[in-house]
Amino acid sequence: MPATLRILTEQRRAGYGAGGEPQPKSASNPVLGARVFRMTRILVSGFPHTGTTIVRKVIGNHPSVYEVCRECSRVPEEAVRNGSGQKATHIVFKQPIYARGIGVNDLRNFQAFAEKLVLIIRNPFDTMGSIYRRFGGTSAIEASGHDLAAYLRYCEFFREIRGCRNVVHLIYEELFAPPMRDWERLFGEVGLAWDERVLRNSRTAVMRDGKNPHVQYRQNQINQPLADRTGHSKRWCPDGLKDKILGSESVRAIYANLPDYA
Repeated sequence: MPATLRILTEQRRAGYGAGGEPQPKSASNPVLGARVFRMTRILVSGFPHTGTTIVRKVIGNHPSVYEVCRECSRVPEEAVRNGSGQKATHIVFKQPIYARGIGVNDLRNFQAFAEKLVLIIRNPFDTMGSIYRRFGGTSAIEASGHDLAAYLRYCEFFREIRGCRNVVHLIYEELFAPPMRDWERLFGEVGLAWDERVLRNSRTAVMRDGKNPHVQYRQNQINQPLADRTGHSKRWCPDGLKDKILGSESVRAIYANLPDYA
């Protein structure tokens, strides 16, 4: 494990407030009762458009999980109340890595606000194609931290943190490779009993901020039947990026068969 990773070695089964900081149980804070102390927080993260939402959604389909539908880097206090009221054993929330989201340094110390970290990566041709389809111009992509240089830095971090305790690594394409056993592995590593019904994607969450077109766009996607979309978005990946992608050692270290996705 690299010396730069300051990840705590023991899980923290503590209560937490709106900011994610541990808080003691007290009479003035009745929400943080004994049940709450046993809930496991699962943070799903990764580069934008790599599958973080669908992973959060599938985990949230489990009957023992309370799902936070909006993006957040800490579990909201409202979710603590709701999850406790529903007798959930786990809470899942997600925040991608980008300029206004969560940073790599935050994820190196993720156990300050989550017991489990789920990291996902997707091949760069589909990832960048999906981003360019969504945002269009290069300036908007660079301003939001969704550019190729940021994706390549994420690849380096994804490799760096492999093998760390309580970190689950997922490769989008392997999630859908028959017989789709990586979903079962994911549930085992976050401490949930496997039930193949979670893949039916029948429990649809209502987004409170549905007027946001980006949120609505994403919600429409994940309410569709679970399906492998590998190769679907690569048509929108600019030709000018392809040589840079194919020449990246960081990407090739994860995708040995990278040219197959081009």
